[in-house]
Amino acid sequence: MKIVLLHGFNVRDGGKGSIDKLEPFLKKEFPDAIIDKDSADYGRSLLLKTNYLYWVGNTIERIANTLKDADLVICHSNGANYCMKALRKICNKDIKIDFL
Repeated sequence: MKIVLLHGFNVRDGGKGSIDKLEPFLKKEFPDAIIDKDSADYGRSLLLKTNYLYWVGNTIERIANTLKDADLVICHSNGANYCMKALRKICNKDIKIDFL
């Protein structure tokens, strides 16, 4: 099982102080799961580019690539926006998404 964590808008630490806090609980519940919190990280510097110029950059494409083989995606805030944009690029009907 692959779980992807996708942080929100106002993140300065790559999600360490927010969505990454779910990791211990996820590991306890799904001990064999791969928890990917880095491949879908878009960082603070790419917010404007990804929101308004996403057709120019590769951020959404990279997130879509990460979600292709995911079983569960947990997104927070703006991460849900990017998740939805990325999902338009792929076809994974089995993926489960939780928005926080």
